[in-house]
Amino acid sequence: VAVNNKLQILSGSADYTAMLWDLRSMISDRAINGDSNYERETRIVFTGHTDAIAAVALENKIAITASHDGTVRIWSTATRACLRSLPQNRSDEHDGVKFTSLCFDSDILAAG
Repeated sequence: VAVNNKLQILSGSADYTAMLWDLRSMISDRAINGDSNYERETRIVFTGHTDAIAAVALENKIAITASHDGTVRIWSTATRACLRSLPQNRSDEHDGVKFTSLCFDSDILAAG
């Protein structure tokens, strides 16, 4: 799970998806008054991985997911598009290594 200063939460799942939740919308009058459509408006679902998501990061308008499929994906939270898919750097000796953590700082992305 990752949280940013815009009251958004990014979570990864075993169902190969990541969800971005907008807490500002969830606590609005529509949500408080029981509007049944608020959930659809308060989350973005990112799809494209072929295995469980092991780690996530969230920075400004960028969401990053690392999956057991051996890829890191960089997403635009504004357009919901996958901007880039990065393969895991593997050698024959460590072919079974999977992502367990992710660190992102605007300029540097580290996954391992």
